[in-house]
Amino acid sequence: MNQGHSKHEATLQAATELLDLLENESPSAERVLMKAMRVARLLGDGNARKWLVMEQRGYPIEFDATKLGWCKTFLDQSGRRVIGHFYSESLPAIEAAIDTNKQILNKSRGGGSISMSVMSTRDPLEKLGNKITHLQQRASAIRGGIHSFATDVSIALDFGRRVASIFDHARDSADKFLSNHCPHALEQLRSVEDRLGEQNAESLSQAMLTCRRLLMTVADVVFPASKDSYVDSSGTPRAVGNDEYKNRLLAFVEQRLKKDVDQTLVRVDMQHLAARLDRLYENTCKGTHASVSVSEVRQTIIHTYLFLAEIAESV
Repeated sequence: MNQGHSKHEATLQAATELLDLLENESPSAERVLMKAMRVARLLGDGNARKWLVMEQRGYPIEFDATKLGWCKTFLDQSGRRVIGHFYSESLPAIEAAIDTNKQILNKSRGGGSISMSVMSTRDPLEKLGNKITHLQQRASAIRGGIHSFATDVSIALDFGRRVASIFDHARDSADKFLSNHCPHALEQLRSVEDRLGEQNAESLSQAMLTCRRLLMTVADVVFPASKDSYVDSSGTPRAVGNDEYKNRLLAFVEQRLKKDVDQTLVRVDMQHLAARLDRLYENTCKGTHASVSVSEVRQTIIHTYLFLAEIAESV
């Protein structure tokens, strides 16, 4: 299990544990916030950490909620903001106030010993009960915001895991195909991944160029170059020489995939991928590297794997 996958699973587990804690137990505010902070830390989400720290310690007088990013949603759910007022107390302070007021109320109702100075500064019992109810509602709303945070994280990570599983299957198919039919292409693919890790402009450009060469290598195996044109299903002659690797790959796909809809989808994928690679090839020939981003290379690798998986399923 790679480090990224392990962290993903650890974060999902932490979010699930937080949900279980909130739904099945009556934990202290400190325990809830500690669990939530672990989720935020594993996510590496600065906005979530900032929000949870303020729930732990209280909010500053001057506070701009928009700086919390996506976590502003959970703050809005917490009931802290009402017309003309913002409740800034920390969640532990609110729940401590609930306990204190409950003790006063219980002693008053039960005739327990309580100093007159304390009673003289408190509301009548009915108002005290209302105050406790109000504090409980606020605490419940804040916990509800934390529950929504854990739920959103859990759903997103679970979906991500399912998508990763689908991609892993495609990657395994592509790797198996390359290993059996064109091992050199598999070496090229590994080289792309290595260059991505270097994350400098020259390496990123070389990674994209290697993806292009990789497809040419695959084309040489599944549909070797020919001086004769290939006539596609529409009756259009297509050049399939050494440089026409796209036409050769599409010719192979057309021969193997019988359904028109399957051919169309793969053709669109191939054209999109090839256009991306050809654009970079032209830029590189002009000496331009700076336009290549890490994100673009990652997307290209993903598309390359998915296309190769289509090829593998056709063999």
